[in-house]
Amino acid sequence: MEIIEKASAGTVDKCDCLITVSKGEGYVKINLTSKVLYEYGDSIKNTILQTLKKLDVNDVTVDVEDMGAFEYVIVARLEAAIYRSQKIMNQIPWGDLLHE
Repeated sequence: MEIIEKASAGTVDKCDCLITVSKGEGYVKINLTSKVLYEYGDSIKNTILQTLKKLDVNDVTVDVEDMGAFEYVIVARLEAAIYRSQKIMNQIPWGDLLHE
């Protein structure tokens, strides 16, 4: 899947995150700021990488402003941002990306 235009999902409210995706430079780049970076930064990055892999996104810049979001919130925000970047508004395959 290719990122067509810059798109965002989420908020900077407590227990949420704001994720913005944009066209990459030929690889995956993650810019992460988080109030829990030292405790959960690696886990957040791993969650993002797993989600990108499931969506077959290989060329993207992901900007994440995390305010203590749970993993499922991060996944949902990233999926929504990616689908918005493709202008997909109907028939979104949410159930296809269930995480275990």
